[in-house]
Amino acid sequence: MRILASVAGLSDNGLFEVDKFFMILIHASADCFGPAIEFVIQAVSEAKANGDTVVYPDHFADVFEDRIDCAEDQNPFLVTEWHLIDTKKMMTRARKEQGAPNRLTG
Repeated sequence: MRILASVAGLSDNGLFEVDKFFMILIHASADCFGPAIEFVIQAVSEAKANGDTVVYPDHFADVFEDRIDCAEDQNPFLVTEWHLIDTKKMMTRARKEQGAPNRLTG
């Protein structure tokens, strides 16, 4: 993740060294590696497009909201009790609404 940010000319200000951030990212990605990587790429892209020099958790929150179409209180990047959010259910719903195949349930 740090390499992606660096290649884009961005810093992470230590964000990618925080274990809790990784736990939130994996949870937000419904425990799937592919969506986690996609979130990172999209958050870095958003930071770059905004003219920011640092990738912040807010970039991830924006990407999650855009992708899942959820309220702020259901965004794991914004709430303290992120582990209580059923992100698998949310991602399944979002994929269904977008007409994409559901890789989470087969």
